[in-house]
Amino acid sequence: MPWMIVIGVVVGIGTMMVIPERNPVGSIVAIVVGIAGSVVPAVLGSAEGWYHLGDTLAILTSVGGAIALSVTYLTLLMRELHAEAPPQKHAGH
Repeated sequence: MPWMIVIGVVVGIGTMMVIPERNPVGSIVAIVVGIAGSVVPAVLGSAEGWYHLGDTLAILTSVGGAIALSVTYLTLLMRELHAEAPPQKHAGH
């Protein structure tokens, strides 16, 4: 179980590096999203009997889930930031 949290934290920190300074939510949320994305698929797959926690497939699923949820979070956040940005004036207009 600790390996899922480590994977989530690493992916969350990676997400924070991509988010611009105007992150309205904060870095803690990016880490929590990474942890959730890591833990949920690994636990669900284990509960369904597809693999055991600690198996290679569980680790790969954990990494994939963390990346997928973090990318989704980043996409939604960037969309929100662009929607709030004032329109820019172009030179010559």
